[in-house]
Amino acid sequence: MILMIDEEKSKMRSFKDYLNEYGYDVYMSTNFVDSSEFINENKNNIDLIFLDIMMPYLNYFTNEETINGLISGECFYNKIQKELKYTIPVIILTAINNKELLTRLSKNNNTIVHQKTDSPSDILASVKKLINRWINEKIIYFYYFYFCIIANFYT
Repeated sequence: MILMIDEEKSKMRSFKDYLNEYGYDVYMSTNFVDSSEFINENKNNIDLIFLDIMMPYLNYFTNEETINGLISGECFYNKIQKELKYTIPVIILTAINNKELLTRLSKNNNTIVHQKTDSPSDILASVKKLINRWINEKIIYFYYFYFCIIANFYT
């Protein structure tokens, strides 16, 4: 499942429909409170998060934390990664062209930054790349955990 977080419903809906055509199940959220609740209730089923970097943050972060909203999405991203203790792949969609911010966000191996003007096919390629990598990591973790249990059982 893909969680899409953006306050612009019309743009989200058209991209959600595009992803649905390729077989992806997408849940849309327009704020951090609902998104956080959804993540907590569905954390084992989320394969990817789309996140707008600059969103309304009222009742969730302070002006100081988000630099007056400029990095509210980054604050949310850091918060959920810390709470979950693992990294759900994230595609950050932004209209911001701040090189320092984009470089900082791109440092995580499970994060790809796209401009909102990028083509849907380019973004879809990133979706496939991140979800395939995420599924492979889950499989490797499962087998590692399974073999640790078996090894402890026979020792």
